[in-house]
Amino acid sequence: MSSSRQLRVAVVGGGMFFADVIGQALMDFERYGLAPYLGSIGQGRFARDLADVDIKFVAIGTHSPQRGTAGKIADWYREGVPDSEITPHYGDTVWEEIVTEASPDVLIVATPDDLHYAPIMHALGSGLDVITEKPLCLKLEQADEVIQAAQERTWQRSRCHHREAAVPEAGTGRRGHPGRAGRRADCQCRHAQALRSYERQALPRSRATDG
Repeated sequence: MSSSRQLRVAVVGGGMFFADVIGQALMDFERYGLAPYLGSIGQGRFARDLADVDIKFVAIGTHSPQRGTAGKIADWYREGVPDSEITPHYGDTVWEEIVTEASPDVLIVATPDDLHYAPIMHALGSGLDVITEKPLCLKLEQADEVIQAAQERTWQRSRCHHREAAVPEAGTGRRGHPGRAGRRADCQCRHAQALRSYERQALPRSRATDG
């Protein structure tokens, strides 16, 4: 597919969520483009505008070179996309190397839950967009910092899968977070819309957690 625009994507983390969702999705996007899939998530109105965007999966980062997970993922990906530019990276802070060497536009964070905050903040500070699996992070204060960093880079897209459920206590105010309880990142994804609909119903409910 000829294209005038390219979106370079990198991923940190190569566990179950990558295997089940991220990897195959990126392969399909790189082979067929974004447009065919937008209708399935209710965003078909953007198909024409995004028809000329090429997705390039340029880097995968995991922790241990001894286990070689990133290299195995790269080999698997090249089977489906033979001309792929993907390169494997390793290290305790592998996202730093990826940002410097692979020059992605977007970083997808699929690391263990306690390792979301650092790559998100580094990527935002480097001018990248970020997509992360839930939870956004493990502390409300960290979530505030992430949101502030995203706002400071001009525009924000919340991909945290309903922040209220990702950050304990963030959506309820039942443990006294004055001025912060119930605040959202203006997320318009279907998860957040469903949660807002649920909150409007006068039903007893427990605190929103990620359990």
